[in-house]
Amino acid sequence: MKPIKLSMTAFGPFAGQEVIDFKEIARQPVFLICGPTGAGKTTIFDAISYALFGDASGAERKPDGMRSDFATGDILTEVELIFEVKNRRYRIMRQPRQYRLKKSGDGLTEVAAKAELIYTDERGEIFTFTKAAEIAEKMKEIIGLGSEQFKQIMMLPQGEFRKLLTADSKEREAILREIFDAQRYLRFQLQLKEKSDQLEKEIKAIRNIQNQWILQLQAEDSQEKGSLAELLQREEIDRQELFAAVKQQNKQDLSGADAKKQRAEQIGKQINQQKEILFHRQQENERLQELKMIQLKMTELSAQAEVIKNKEEQAEQIQKAIQLKPYAENCQKIESRFREMERAKLEIGQKSEQITLEKNRIEQEYQRSKSLEFRQKEELADRQIQTLQQQIPLLERFLQLKNEYSRLAKTVKLEEQNWSRLIERKKKLQEQIKNEKQILAETENLEEKKVLLEKKQAHYHKVKDIFEKYQLQNKAVEQLRLTGQEILTNLSVAEANYQKAVERVRHNHVMALRSELRAGDTCPVCGGTFCLPADQSEQDGGQANLQVAEEQREKCRQARESFNQKKTEIETKRQALLEQLLQETEVTGYKEMLAYLIKEEQEYAEDESKLVEYRELSEQRKQAADKLKQYETEAESVAAGEEAAKTQYDDKRSLLDQVIGEGKTLKQTILAEYQNALESKGIEGLEEQLSQLEQEKAERRKRAEALEEDYRRILALLAESKAKYETYISQSAELDKQLQEEKTAFDEKQKQAGFPETRFWQKAIESEGQLSALIDEIKIYHEECVKTTDLEKRLLAEVTICQPHDLVGQAEQIEELEEQRQQNSTAVVELLARVKENIRILQELRQMEDKRQHQSTQFSEISIFAKVANGENAKRLTFERYVLAAFLEDVLQMANQRLQKMTGRYSLKRKEEVTHRGRQSGLEIEVFDAFTGKTRSIQTLSGGESFKAALAMALGLSEVVSAYAGGIELDMLFIDEGFGTLDPESLDTAIDCILDLQTRGKIIGIISHVSELKERISAKLEVRQTPKGSYTEYCSGLSADEK
Repeated sequence: MKPIKLSMTAFGPFAGQEVIDFKEIARQPVFLICGPTGAGKTTIFDAISYALFGDASGAERKPDGMRSDFATGDILTEVELIFEVKNRRYRIMRQPRQYRLKKSGDGLTEVAAKAELIYTDERGEIFTFTKAAEIAEKMKEIIGLGSEQFKQIMMLPQGEFRKLLTADSKEREAILREIFDAQRYLRFQLQLKEKSDQLEKEIKAIRNIQNQWILQLQAEDSQEKGSLAELLQREEIDRQELFAAVKQQNKQDLSGADAKKQRAEQIGKQINQQKEILFHRQQENERLQELKMIQLKMTELSAQAEVIKNKEEQAEQIQKAIQLKPYAENCQKIESRFREMERAKLEIGQKSEQITLEKNRIEQEYQRSKSLEFRQKEELADRQIQTLQQQIPLLERFLQLKNEYSRLAKTVKLEEQNWSRLIERKKKLQEQIKNEKQILAETENLEEKKVLLEKKQAHYHKVKDIFEKYQLQNKAVEQLRLTGQEILTNLSVAEANYQKAVERVRHNHVMALRSELRAGDTCPVCGGTFCLPADQSEQDGGQANLQVAEEQREKCRQARESFNQKKTEIETKRQALLEQLLQETEVTGYKEMLAYLIKEEQEYAEDESKLVEYRELSEQRKQAADKLKQYETEAESVAAGEEAAKTQYDDKRSLLDQVIGEGKTLKQTILAEYQNALESKGIEGLEEQLSQLEQEKAERRKRAEALEEDYRRILALLAESKAKYETYISQSAELDKQLQEEKTAFDEKQKQAGFPETRFWQKAIESEGQLSALIDEIKIYHEECVKTTDLEKRLLAEVTICQPHDLVGQAEQIEELEEQRQQNSTAVVELLARVKENIRILQELRQMEDKRQHQSTQFSEISIFAKVANGENAKRLTFERYVLAAFLEDVLQMANQRLQKMTGRYSLKRKEEVTHRGRQSGLEIEVFDAFTGKTRSIQTLSGGESFKAALAMALGLSEVVSAYAGGIELDMLFIDEGFGTLDPESLDTAIDCILDLQTRGKIIGIISHVSELKERISAKLEVRQTPKGSYTEYCSGLSADEK
């Protein structure tokens, strides 16, 4: 991957658009990025990383916080990178989530994050991607690396590339896992563990299921060794022995079931024999008991013979009385007809008298209707009816006009009121419109005053906020001053201790050389021959003290450098805030600034009250405008309504005048008496009077016709009544004669039948309802006598015993046999059920055992691999760590090639010893010192040595990852800081190692403040800082001919 052009807009300290042309920079193999602290050197790395992967180069910097504080609100933050991979160019653009000024109105609006990737394939087809997920996937496909891998290979951010060297084993594992995408090895390792645990759980589950099945086995009570019952009492049960015991018990249960079945069948035969004997004896006992009951019944029948004889005589008397019943009924019929005729004769006589009276009444009333007085009343009624018929239509019209007058009079009054109301409303609206126009005129310039005051207040808030930040920076400067004094004191002490330690080491070297002198030898220290050998006791641990002093001095220097950087940052921010204050207020000093703020604060309170008043007046103006518009609209509507109301009033008044004229004319035509009647009765009363007169006339005519018809009818009824009376007298005499003859004949028949008087016959006939029951009772008695006699004869011939058999003992014997048979049958069912259930359980147990053995075989194989892969081995090394250790070995091998060249003394080595306390091992790093021939902790290296080791390791990691990535083109490397800890000789060696990379086609960019680098590297990309933001300037260091 080779960057071609980087464009940054409102990104970090760059306020506008900043373009870096890497095509121009790439003409020099190594270039330096330099500039003051905070100018934006690392921001260039952040922009490249953000463009490619959407995140910054350092872990502490986030894309959402990369917007420039110097940028104006209308410019969007954006990064665009053009890069080349395998001779194909790509353009990627990203914008973070940010806020910008609204296009209309005040305030800010949020702009969502945006990304775009564009490239052209070999056929010239243009591809564009705008979704974040698609771009991330496509970038990994194009570059072949993830964000973390890219940072470790192409970009070594400030403070980041030491992590792999100084990290502990666990942190180093996480770093290597991310770089080499080793999650798949961890997943494989965990999958082995999960599979092993799963198989173990499945085996335990099968065991539990088997135990549940075993608990359901049914065993015969037995303590014999090897029996199923004895096996089930053991804590551990051998499966094969259990299977054999179940089969043996099943065999025994089947044999026992056959025996019980045969015994049940034998008992069944005995029960059938006993039941047959019992049945015959029961029949004999029943016949003997039946004979006794028949004999007892014969005795009862003999006792009833006299009663039955009396009932036979009673039935005979009733039958004779029934034979005489037609004679009695004939007499009753004739007597009934005679009495009915006498009653009809009496009724017809009374009716004739009533008809005669009615005839006389009708004759009188008919005579009255023909009199003179009646005819005069009729004529008067006819005249009244005729007059009413003429006057009622006139009265109805008059009444209609009267109602119309009332209605129109009310309407005219209402129209007049409405017209007057509209006139008043029109006057009131004109007054209101005048008032609202006056309010609008008075508040015409109010909005301009309000806007000016709001701008003034916003400017006050802005200045106050900047001043508060400036004061905070002042406090920070004062605090830093105290901290700086302490740091300088510590550094002085550390420098003094370091010099003492150096002198002590030199003294130890001298003592070491003199300790080997013999008498007369030349001293390698002073060159004399009279030096005495040194005492070994004078030497102490100077080298260790020197290392501690050097580390302490390095820490103090780093603290000083960090302090200087922080101080520069704070001073820069403070100066920028001061310049901003001066620009906003145009004052010349701090005191003037305080006076300015005090004055502005006082004016702010006054302006705030004015603003409240302006806002109230603004609201009143708005309400007045709304009301004015409303009143003007209403005034137009009222004016139109006034004209319409006047027209409506004139129309209704004209109609009212017409009604009044017609009413006066009609009133002269109507008779006075009917006008009075109209007022007292109303039109309905007059119509009711007319209807009543007509009805009375019709009723009189109808009554006269009815009298004539009634008279004719009464004469006919009177004649008919006299004829019927004569007939009834003749028929009554004839019926009386027949009745006497029938009574004489009935008396003779009673005496012949044995009833001396009628009362004896009546008593017999009263019992007629009992005759059927008496005959049935007599018949049943005789039939029962015959039946009982025949049954007694038959039973006497069949019964051979005199006393009944004893059946209780024999029934108990049968019941005992039934119980024995039931016990044997139940035992057969239980044994067969137990055999069936045990066979089913045995099949389940065999299947589960086969499955368990299969799972156990798998578990025994997989668990070994799982334990080894998860670190349960002699070296406590997991599979993932084993693979990562191999990667680490490759990285250390490549790193040592450069570290040896830079130091000539140290090489890095992976620690293979097992760590204590059971922790996992395999990724610890130690350093081998060629001077001492021993290994020691990486933490014992000095600051400069640590940087060399970290740089060597970072470069080695870059090459190893590139090799494993396969086919990835990595044509540029960026290194951020770290060279300040090196002495001149080490710096030369480090630069030589870096320059060695250019022979492999890499272009290298370095960020550093080290002056020696500025002298050694001619190509420079300078980042310049100004109060309005930073910008870049490239200096190639080439002559005109070289360019």
